[in-house]
Amino acid sequence: LYSLFQTSHIIEALVETMKSFPNYLFIWKQPKGDLAILKEFKLKNVVLQNWINQKELLAHPKTMAFMSHCGMNSVMESTFYGVPMVCMPFFGDQYYNAELLAIQKIGLRSQRHWD
Repeated sequence: LYSLFQTSHIIEALVETMKSFPNYLFIWKQPKGDLAILKEFKLKNVVLQNWINQKELLAHPKTMAFMSHCGMNSVMESTFYGVPMVCMPFFGDQYYNAELLAIQKIGLRSQRHWD
């Protein structure tokens, strides 16, 4: 998960979702100064990182899905490595990219507007 989820209600919703999948490991990229916000939840199935090599993560055989804002680079890399996406677009071409991924059935588009 990337650092694009900044508001507390979004973070809380994602934390609740991760709690409901205790047998899955989530890797969450968050800027170093913001890690304290997430550490308070003490989730055993979440690894917090301030930097992740996205290509290496997507290439890993155990990567099952990738949550992203759907910028073109992320879409291209995820598609190249065959990793389905959970799309949470915020602006610009991200909405179009997310819609295309959903149409092609290689991504799920969030139904909520995250502004």
